[in-house]
Amino acid sequence: MPDNAAMDNTRAESEIRQLVARYCDAVNRYNGKDWSATWAEDGRWYFLDQVHEGRQDILTFWEAVMAQLDFAVMLAGSAVLEVRGDSATGRWYTQEVVRTKGEHGRSITGVYDDTYSHIGGQWQIQSRRYHKLYEVPTDPHEVHTPYTPLPD
Repeated sequence: MPDNAAMDNTRAESEIRQLVARYCDAVNRYNGKDWSATWAEDGRWYFLDQVHEGRQDILTFWEAVMAQLDFAVMLAGSAVLEVRGDSATGRWYTQEVVRTKGEHGRSITGVYDDTYSHIGGQWQIQSRRYHKLYEVPTDPHEVHTPYTPLPD
């Protein structure tokens, strides 16, 4: 007989992994609407030395950061998740390549410590705390080819 709690946790972990995949996908497509939809309405983002509270404040800050970039590519790597009913925690290691306008690119490895809430039938990011682990300049002869998604 299957363990229902284990099955529920497996489903929750899968849904949280999909949530973080949608987060990264929205970053890579520069889509603020989709990106902000991954956050709880009362979410909190600890980014370097700043704290932003509430989905709208978080989105406003993200849009300002993204406006400074020629490009950004974000990949979420390994994760450790722990689900407890309608809340969960996670730790994600990420790799980003970004280029600020007028500068060379940078490759950044970091880690997010997250909390999640199950709200209205879906998982949302309740809080994210970012810590940069390593940063190195990219090749000054880099080539960036913008991605254009296929039409719906």
